[in-house]
Amino acid sequence: MKGLGYTSYRWGTSLLLLGILLVAGCQTTETFFLGYRADHDRTVPLITTDGSWKSFDLNLTYRMEAETGRLNITGTLDFSLYHQLNSAMINRLALYLFFLDDQNQVLQATNLLSTLHADPATSFPFAANVAVPPGSRAIAFGYEGQSSEDGGKELGGAGASFFFSDLPRRPR
Repeated sequence: MKGLGYTSYRWGTSLLLLGILLVAGCQTTETFFLGYRADHDRTVPLITTDGSWKSFDLNLTYRMEAETGRLNITGTLDFSLYHQLNSAMINRLALYLFFLDDQNQVLQATNLLSTLHADPATSFPFAANVAVPPGSRAIAFGYEGQSSEDGGKELGGAGASFFFSDLPRRPR
């Protein structure tokens, strides 16, 4: 009997420690990028405007309405011609909106769009109405994702996966 209690205690303690580590390791999108810096040429002033934003991987067209303390943004994401021609599938994609201070430092991040197993020829609409954090002077877009080619799987090929991203940088 004495040995069984000790074993149960060890299992319980191990599970408790594992649970604490899992919870401590989780971080929301809003706080994960805090303090990161966006490149100046990738920022957009926090004003009402129609605009576009391009990278090697994505093309965004958007309408931003900056109101007192709120930002309403709607738009469309299209994958670049590179992904349309070279990727059979976009395995995953997360598109972020970053609120920046006057030093281009991230104050808050919001997930604008997440998708799994998408056709790279498809357009994806996005929309958000979010509170603007105090001290915000500009925004930046960012993303991270993975695409794959089929690699002739029907002929026994393995295919290939490619990771892509454009995110603010960690401070040094």
